[in-house]
Amino acid sequence: IVIDLPVNIFNASYESIFVYDNYIYVIYEANGVRINKNPIAKRISKDLKTVENIDFDSIEYRITDVSSFDKTGRGWAINYFWPGDADHYLPDEDAIPNNFAEVNNVEFGVERIIPLIISDNKIQYDISRDPVYIKKEMRSDSYNWEGIVTYRNNSFIIVTDKFPQTKLRFLKK
Repeated sequence: IVIDLPVNIFNASYESIFVYDNYIYVIYEANGVRINKNPIAKRISKDLKTVENIDFDSIEYRITDVSSFDKTGRGWAINYFWPGDADHYLPDEDAIPNNFAEVNNVEFGVERIIPLIISDNKIQYDISRDPVYIKKEMRSDSYNWEGIVTYRNNSFIIVTDKFPQTKLRFLKK
């Protein structure tokens, strides 16, 4: 299946894939309000014969991976921003609550896991749960978190790509 990109942004694609309720879902990584005027996810039948668009919330920064979703339609996504990508992703004001803005921000990078929910043919930010911020030091480089799994229902294991080095990290919700 060839999947058309909603917008053409340097090196951006559908980076996240998961299965829920007999469908395969893919999420485009760039959904900020200034770069993607109509954010969508794709819902694909398991026989790969139908592909349909479903609404996706405008969420600043990149969605680099998602966890599996539970029976109630709840899952988690890595929401990441590297300051060097500002010209590509054009970040706008962030609507997600941030208690760690002094180190998790556009200037130093954003590294967090955000809650998502599927309901009424839409994937959206789940306001009933808090984001999980990845503890980081105030520095100019960020870890490019690219993989996530939920672990024992109350924690995550995440992994970086090779920048600045490959790391696994265990986080509690």
